[in-house]
Amino acid sequence: MKIASGLTAIFFTLFLLISPSFGGVWIRQYAVAGGNAAGSFFVNSTEGYVANNALWKTTRRGTTWEAVPLGIANYVLTGVHYVNSTLYSAGTAVPAAGLIRSTTNNGTTWTQTAPGDILYYDTWFANSSNAVVAGGITGGDFRHTTDGGANWNAINLGGLGGTGTYNAHGTSASNIWVSGSTSVAKWNGTAWSAIVVPGGANLSGIHAEDANNVWVVGNDGTNGCVFKTTDGGTSWTKVAFNTTATIKDIWFINLLEGWAVGNGGVIFHTTNGGGTTAGWTAESAETINNLLSVHFTDANNGWAVGTDGI
Repeated sequence: MKIASGLTAIFFTLFLLISPSFGGVWIRQYAVAGGNAAGSFFVNSTEGYVANNALWKTTRRGTTWEAVPLGIANYVLTGVHYVNSTLYSAGTAVPAAGLIRSTTNNGTTWTQTAPGDILYYDTWFANSSNAVVAGGITGGDFRHTTDGGANWNAINLGGLGGTGTYNAHGTSASNIWVSGSTSVAKWNGTAWSAIVVPGGANLSGIHAEDANNVWVVGNDGTNGCVFKTTDGGTSWTKVAFNTTATIKDIWFINLLEGWAVGNGGVIFHTTNGGGTTAGWTAESAETINNLLSVHFTDANNGWAVGTDGI
């Protein structure tokens, strides 16, 4: 899409799931300028946030959006999280300064910490004290705080595959997970441990429903895949989809129902825990562009975000 000045405008597109009762109907809902939408978080069925270099907020289920002021120039924002009435953002201040920032007044004022790396992809706050930040950190390092960001501990588990860590998710201060390229890391409230995901490659999105049931997505070198554990990572089941597209993100609303999204606009839905290929059904997002993030607040309200045409 070209704008009047002749410059190229890049948009992210947000897709809203109408209702599973209509066979998993997704509609293109809204697009705003900024760049690829790498992160999203919805507080409830009406209020949500999307990071696409800039930061956007909706209070109308995504039908309208407003920019959240960042109060800093050249801040490339890729991760967003909301907990305890506080909005957290993760990104990089160009040219090379990773920042975690927080606001309690919709961006009027921000506080920030710089854990010490150059590129952040995602952040997850279990509460206002306990959080992780994942990013393009050599050797699979990532950062963990237990004091609200006053201090960030560098965690190195000998490499999780690839050149960094990519996504984080958890259910409590004693159950936090981080994905690397071929492995994942698990925090049990006392210590971190690295867990190899057999057959996993290009892992990205990760979702935990509890300490035992966790899904991580990516591919196996050929097909897009979901890898599932029901015993806290001791064993994994690989579920390969009939697509070569890499799966980028995953979200479950309970132990049975979840959605996975990926490159080429693919969306898959399960209502039985997703432990087999037959347990997933393809849904159409009416796009061939990459979907990078998905978030649901309940079975009827979900959003998938990603890239759109130039």
